[in-house]
Amino acid sequence: MLGLREAVKGNLGVMMLSAGIWTFAGQLVTPFQSLYVYYLGGSYFHIGLITSVGAISSIIPTIIGGQLADTYGRKKMLYSMSFLVSFNFLLFSFAKDLRWLVAASVINSLALGFRQPSFASIIDDSTDEDNRAQSYALWSIVPPLFGLVSPYLMGVYMDRRGIVEALRIGYLFLFAASFIASVLRYLYIEETLPEKDRGSISVNGLATEAWNGLGETVQTLSRPLRILGIMGLFFGLGAAIGSPFWVVYATEDVIKLSLSEWGIITAANTLVGTMAAVPLARVADRRGRLCLLIPAIFITPLAIIGFVLSGSFYHVFIVSVIVTLLGSVGMSSGQALFTDLTEPHHRGRVNALWSIAGTMRSFRVGITPGSLMGATGSLLGGFLYENVGRSAPLYLQSIMVGLTAVTGIFLVQETGRICSISVPESCPE
Repeated sequence: MLGLREAVKGNLGVMMLSAGIWTFAGQLVTPFQSLYVYYLGGSYFHIGLITSVGAISSIIPTIIGGQLADTYGRKKMLYSMSFLVSFNFLLFSFAKDLRWLVAASVINSLALGFRQPSFASIIDDSTDEDNRAQSYALWSIVPPLFGLVSPYLMGVYMDRRGIVEALRIGYLFLFAASFIASVLRYLYIEETLPEKDRGSISVNGLATEAWNGLGETVQTLSRPLRILGIMGLFFGLGAAIGSPFWVVYATEDVIKLSLSEWGIITAANTLVGTMAAVPLARVADRRGRLCLLIPAIFITPLAIIGFVLSGSFYHVFIVSVIVTLLGSVGMSSGQALFTDLTEPHHRGRVNALWSIAGTMRSFRVGITPGSLMGATGSLLGGFLYENVGRSAPLYLQSIMVGLTAVTGIFLVQETGRICSISVPESCPE
């Protein structure tokens, strides 16, 4: 059993450091990606379209990536695809029009699809049952700390130099930082798949073997894990519909915040999430994963509606802090719960299954899933935003999160009591 300190000294520490370096530059561009599409000649529908094309492109690689993670090994897939993603940021930087962005998005999704099961499995394998939520809390707060001021700096730079020029420079920084992170993973990550579980790879039959293995994996899922997967599916669909449009809703179209103000809000969210994540995760480790997770998901739809109704910087700031606190619960407790219920030797393929389905393991607003479901949601969100109303995809996102909360009631009923999963001896009678 790994202790928290030992885990941080090992793979988890390397992943946090490398992800932190990646995040420092990533937060220069990620909060403003939708604006990049818009100012390179795209419409709101194109924002959803590019997201959906990328999501569809990741499906088959994710299936194969899950099989490779559980037979070939996690480390090689992790660092090789990290290098590919890194070099692909050069395409984003030099993009001349939407065609470049589509091509870059497809390549990015292919590489992330192959990488994601191994990436998630290495994190899962590096946690211990007794402190799993705290490990995920550290994972959720340490890398974002590196990018704490990045959105604000980029917001100020864009206000002065223009959106497209500033984001081109941002993607160049992201290439350099992600390359360094990939080197660290190549040098210092240790393989977590036991030698006895590794097998030979037949290139010709790899896709068929991966698909058949995925079908067998579905049969191994316990009933609580299936219910949890449905919860993540509803939440992920809502995220795909609404999340890409938060920034344009807040800055360009409705609330009319400046880009530097949006950067301040993003930085504040990172700081609040950092301060709250570990204390909330300790509750999850000691009292059970569901104790805070279910109430947080029930409150989240109201917070989304609060964002829609915001009319000033201060309103958005307050609502965003609330959303961040709720997301801190969803991030650590949700991921820990998924890992608790998944057999270790199936983690690569189970993680691939969730990615293909569009199931989000972390119930946090603002993250957009891949998959066919994610693609459908992104297209629907773009259509609603452009043709029905600016608030339509956000209201629909709140409805989907509400369905997630209702489904959570069945999970509580299935487990018998809200504190029945994770460290049962600490739960009240």
